[in-house]
Amino acid sequence: AQSLKGAITTAAKLGISDHRLYILKETEVNRGLGKVVGILKVGKKKLFVVDYTGTQHECLPLCVLDFYVHESQQRTGNGKLLFEYMLKVIYLLGYHCK
Repeated sequence: AQSLKGAITTAAKLGISDHRLYILKETEVNRGLGKVVGILKVGKKKLFVVDYTGTQHECLPLCVLDFYVHESQQRTGNGKLLFEYMLKVIYLLGYHCK
């Protein structure tokens, strides 16, 4: 969709980062091996925001870095399911914006 030259999320890149990857898997297919329905990658990213006075501030919020649901599974609620699960996990982990 974005005409990117390469994959955003790879095992090698994930292994050297503090990002979290959430995977939604359909288990009852492929002779019990399952298949990936979608992924959601989150991590902290340095952002610069400008307040109403024009002052620039640096922050490090948790951001969605990659999100994909297979075309055959789109518009079925799977993306929402992934996102809501991620929100529950970060709430349970006690993540707070700084």
